Amino acid sequence: MKYILAILAATAMYAETAPVKRESITPTRAESMQIRPSAPAIPSVSPARTVHFHGNAGVERLQTGLNYTTLVILPKEEKIMEVTCGDKDDWQINWSDNFASIKPSIANSRTNVNLRTTAGNIYTFLPEEVSTHHGATIDIKVIVEQDDSSALVNIKHGPRYVPVDELDQYKRKADEAIAAAKQAQDDFHKQLETERAKLQATYPATIKHDYEFLYPNKLGIVAIYHDASFTFIEKNGAGEIGSVYETKDGKPSLVQYEFDKQTNRYVIPKILDDGYVAVGKKTRVDFKRVSQ
Repeated sequence: MKYILAILAATAMYAETAPVKRESITPTRAESMQIRPSAPAIPSVSPARTVHFHGNAGVERLQTGLNYTTLVILPKEEKIMEVTCGDKDDWQINWSDNFASIKPSIANSRTNVNLRTTAGNIYTFLPEEVSTHHGATIDIKVIVEQDDSSALVNIKHGPRYVPVDELDQYKRKADEAIAAAKQAQDDFHKQLETERAKLQATYPATIKHDYEFLYPNKLGIVAIYHDASFTFIEKNGAGEIGSVYETKDGKPSLVQYEFDKQTNRYVIPKILDDGYVAVGKKTRVDFKRVSQ
């Protein structure tokens, strides 16, 4: 009995002290590839490329990326008047003259953009954000050429439409020009009134009534006088307007004049000495300057 107990005790001591063989688990190559995280997509950037539009029916796709701006250059004769975008919240569109820049704010987004020009042409684009797409190429600069004959005629003939901001500028400039013209007119009238007041203050001293003529007469002439430069022949409302002649050495010569209907005056741009006013060959009124 003692012998059996001794054998059992020895067996238990060996089991406690004997090394235990442990099996390690090594993953296969396929398993390692499955658990390894995928590398991030790094899109490439394309050089400037040229696209061709055939009138307003063309649509061009654009590949854009976060933190990049895609510049669209229309023909140099074009001028962008209006831009519409299907998603104004996630896409930034800026434009000036024939240039438009398109920039996405959200990954994997897409929209449509229409560029309407003053010539009446429309350029449509379908931009898409591709920064997470493997093998994608981002458009940095896109140069547009127009191949449609009617669209080229529109460009050649010049603007058919005017942008609202330019129209406002034209209206503002027109209003400013009208205001300036009115101010200039007001200033002129003020100056004219000033000069007229000065003239009226000194005019009586320059007027001389030193003509003799038959009064009353058939031509209705009531006064003949002159200042330093002009001869004036006044008539009443009756009678015809005749011709004015100047007599020198007994020979008459026709004199040019203006007739002021408001004052019923002949205005002759010189000082006459002797002469007459005639209607036809039989009716005339002679006058003579007595203080020469």
